[in-house]
Amino acid sequence: MRRRALTCQPAGAFTALRLYDLQGRIVWQGSVRGGETFEVPLTLPPGLYYLHTDAGMARLYLMP
Repeated sequence: MRRRALTCQPAGAFTALRLYDLQGRIVWQGSVRGGETFEVPLTLPPGLYYLHTDAGMARLYLMP
């Protein structure tokens, strides 16, 4: 089974998550408690995305 899972740090407080494509469109959003794992939907096509959180931004490359 294929998974796309990430864990947010630090543990405790909730943080908002927004995943943007290269055109700046929000393609997924949600929230997670710090220290918990969340999964990026498998329905998203492979490619480069930007994950924005309350604490900052990260680039994600989703593999096929």
